[in-house]
Amino acid sequence: MNTVCIQNSTGTYKIIKEETSFLGLQTGVESRILKSMRRNTFLDDKGIVWKDSNTGPWNIINMHIQQGEIIPYGKWMPGKTLADKKPTPDDILNITELLYTLSREGRFPRTLSATGIYLGDDDSILLFPENILDFLNTHQDDNYKMRFIDSYRHPDLQGEKAVCFFLGVITYQMVVGHLPYKGESLTDLRELMRKTKPVPPQYWNNRVGNDLSDLIMKALLAGSSGITVKRWKEVLERIHSEGFYETETAKQYGSDRQRAVVLEEKQKKKYMRNRFLIKNTPKIAVTAVSLLIMGVILFTPIKRALEPPVTAGMSPDEVVQLYYDSINNLDTETLDDCTSSKTGEKDSKEVTGIYVISKVRTGYEGKSGLVQAKDWLASGKKTLEADESIYGLTDILVKKISENMFRVTYTKWYTEREETPVTENKPGVPRSIHITDTIHLTKNKNVWIIDKIDRSTESD
Repeated sequence: MNTVCIQNSTGTYKIIKEETSFLGLQTGVESRILKSMRRNTFLDDKGIVWKDSNTGPWNIINMHIQQGEIIPYGKWMPGKTLADKKPTPDDILNITELLYTLSREGRFPRTLSATGIYLGDDDSILLFPENILDFLNTHQDDNYKMRFIDSYRHPDLQGEKAVCFFLGVITYQMVVGHLPYKGESLTDLRELMRKTKPVPPQYWNNRVGNDLSDLIMKALLAGSSGITVKRWKEVLERIHSEGFYETETAKQYGSDRQRAVVLEEKQKKKYMRNRFLIKNTPKIAVTAVSLLIMGVILFTPIKRALEPPVTAGMSPDEVVQLYYDSINNLDTETLDDCTSSKTGEKDSKEVTGIYVISKVRTGYEGKSGLVQAKDWLASGKKTLEADESIYGLTDILVKKISENMFRVTYTKWYTEREETPVTENKPGVPRSIHITDTIHLTKNKNVWIIDKIDRSTESD
């Protein structure tokens, strides 16, 4: 029997047997896999065909093997997968009506993707069999998954919210011309979906109306409530009847395309910076300590290494004051001179981490983003920029108890930052802690050093 198998569209083949055409699924799965599974796993699964508001089954008739690849096939339908055809407003509405019909039966397809939906030339819609797609998707490489599968699925959503997310992605892609999320790897893509908010479609296409833009953005935000397939159907039907694009909106958003480019680049930079700092802050701190040690050994003149600490000749009062000044100045070298090896270790590590991260950001962005607490208070507590952070000690009061014991009270300022979508551009929240330190000093080779710090804290 002469069989011809040719590529039809991404994810599908056209199979011709004895002048009869069939629609085959591209699997990339070798036929030897059949030996470890039931043949009926493929043959028993059914797809769903939607046409003129009616649904029916699409059955797998048989399997063809070409060059070792398993190709399940069923009834021929002229058309292309969503991966190869930019959907029209009619396509989006038809897909929504199909998904709404299924939702009324409590069915929410779990395998929605660019290669899982087939757009018929006669305005029909075909959802390929779910179990087959589940099986096939696990055998695709990461590049294929990023382009055709995972870009259309939120990693944490299921059921109706996952369906609405898919509708948000394909509608965004239709009106903008590209996907809302673009990662360099599967991990990046999934984290972008979790932690960022795409540039609103109105910025890219000034003909997109407020209702459609809001609907898309709500669907793409995992935490949005009140978004349902029914809501999608209602809004799209109204927009479709009135005209999918608005003309008045162009007056309001006509100059925002350049802003969209800037906003998208800003989002990318912030995400990359946060990813770098989150992944590497422990390494940065360790590296910083190592570099400080190497700096002393390799780059500091030998005479400096042999010099007495900067606290030599200072009174206990002066050593205590210098210790807290060094924290504000991010001067770890002087900080370490003031204490014994273990006493100020926690403060030293914190200051080192802040110092190194500020240097990394300066190199990466041209500014550290660090605002000294005293400067911020002097400015009247000005509103912080989204990329700024506060750090420092204020209201330092040193009270002498005895020659080598002091009580120090002060306020420590820092920035508390919550995870928010990038486009919200929210600054961190300044926080403060009231701290009391009881300091004990000892004299070592005629040099006063802090050998004990008892600390108590009280949040603001």
